[in-house]
Amino acid sequence: MALLDWLVLAVSRKVRKLQRENKTLRSENEGLSSQVVTLTEAKDSWRLRHDAEKIASRDLRTNWEGSELEPLVERNKDLKAKIKELQILNRVASEEDDQAPSSVQEVVATAESEYGNLLFFDDARRSAKKCQYEDASRVLDLFREMDEAARDWFAQDEGSGPYEKVLREKGVDVAPSESRTAYQARPRIFSTRNGNGREVKETMLCHIKLGVSHDPRKTMRVHYKAVRDHKKVVIGYCGEHLPIR
Repeated sequence: MALLDWLVLAVSRKVRKLQRENKTLRSENEGLSSQVVTLTEAKDSWRLRHDAEKIASRDLRTNWEGSELEPLVERNKDLKAKIKELQILNRVASEEDDQAPSSVQEVVATAESEYGNLLFFDDARRSAKKCQYEDASRVLDLFREMDEAARDWFAQDEGSGPYEKVLREKGVDVAPSESRTAYQARPRIFSTRNGNGREVKETMLCHIKLGVSHDPRKTMRVHYKAVRDHKKVVIGYCGEHLPIR
């Protein structure tokens, strides 16, 4: 075979090999392009769902805080004014002002009068009335700590951390949720009535623990919900440890 013919044949074989490799690479590229399209569509679909859920969540929060919480804030102002009037009418001697509260019910009345960042549900007042917890002064200290923590938290930029972080920095024993067993045994849903007499219900899983024994005189719980937009910590319950089974 002449040298020239041999070179032509060799080049021809090389060209066919490169063509086959190019076809394979083109096929792989088409497969990757298809995967990119699929992933892009999945990402766009996820983003649409995420945006929709974010809007729904914001609307739900705005609806509750606007239609339910605002009337409660107004009612709370009226109650505070009435409490102050009662305290003036019932003040017998100046020494009584310095006495420590003798019950959780008295503590709640004092906290409603003095701590402007706290808002108490009717269920909180009812549970406090029944509460047997003996260390009423500790409960008053707790509400003072909650009020101070709320003031500090409201002053922070949104996204700087939850209210519970500030509470823990003050040494408060706080749990952000309840176990499924406890919630099923007694849903942590608490109610009150706004200024129009309408019943308002709210789930409050966050709670503060005072004591760990089964003796209601030495153990109690405070369930609450912090609402940054209205600068209020809503307290739904302050009484004996709710059942866990």
